[in-house]
Amino acid sequence: MVCLYVSGRVLGRFALYNPTTKEFRNLPYSNLFPEGTKLHGFGYDSQSDDYKIVQGNVQGIGSGFVDWRIEEIFSLKSSSWKGSQAQLGRNLLLHERGEGVYWKGALHWCVVYESREKIKSVIMSFDLSEEKFQQVLSVPEVNGDIIFEGLGIHGANLFLYHGSYANYFQLWITSEYEKGGSWTNLFSVSEGISRHRFWRKIPVAYTRSGKIIFQVNVNGMILFNPEDNTYEDYPVQFGNNIEHNIESAVYMETLVSPYLDCEQSRI
Repeated sequence: MVCLYVSGRVLGRFALYNPTTKEFRNLPYSNLFPEGTKLHGFGYDSQSDDYKIVQGNVQGIGSGFVDWRIEEIFSLKSSSWKGSQAQLGRNLLLHERGEGVYWKGALHWCVVYESREKIKSVIMSFDLSEEKFQQVLSVPEVNGDIIFEGLGIHGANLFLYHGSYANYFQLWITSEYEKGGSWTNLFSVSEGISRHRFWRKIPVAYTRSGKIIFQVNVNGMILFNPEDNTYEDYPVQFGNNIEHNIESAVYMETLVSPYLDCEQSRI
C-alpha cells in the first residue's frame, strides 16, 4: 500500500491506496495540521499485524538542542489516531525531507549529528511495534566530510545516497541492521548529470541491467546509464493536468485492503 497526503481547501488528510487492487481510502482527520509537521512515516507493524502512520515535529533547532517528537499515530485496524509521548532529545538536524523510510519494522530518517568536534550523518529509527525511537545507525566511512542526504529501499536492503545537487552521485547499500553493519557501494557516478546538476535528484529504482531511475526535482524523471554516463527522459503519464509535481514510491504488490478495520473487507 501507498500512503498519500491529499491537500484540501481547509484541511488536508491522509489516504491509503493499493495500486494492485486500485482501492483508495480517505482516512479520518487527525488533531494536527499535517502541513505544519516535519516528521511523517508509514509502515507495517508485524507484532500487531497493523499498518501505522506517524507524524510529529522537530523543535528547538535554533537553540542548539533538538527535540524530536512523535505526536500522533494512526492505526489502520482501529481506524483512529492516538496521541504519542515518544521523543528523543539529541543534536540531530533533519534534512529537508521528513518522510521516514520503512525498513524491517521501523521508520528511518537520514539526519545530521552536530557536536563540538564535527558534523556527521547518522540514521535515526522509530520502532513501529514499541512506538518509540531506537538506536542511531552508523553510515559508511568514506573519504572527506560527506553529508548524506537521503535514504531509500532496494529489494530487502536499505540504501543511502549523496550528491543530490551535484554532478556526481554515490549510493551505498546495507542488509544489516545492527550498529557497525557493513555498507557496500552499489554505484558511483563521477560525471554525466551536468544538465541537472543544481536540481534535486532522488534515486527511485536500480534496474537489473544496471541503469538508475532518478526523480529530478518535482517535474520529471530520467533513466541514467552509468556505463557511458548517458541518460534519457523516463516516460511519466500526467493525464490532462498541465501543471504537475512528481512524488515517487516503490511498493510491493499485495491484496491487503485499505479497509483492514472492516471485517467484510479483510483478506
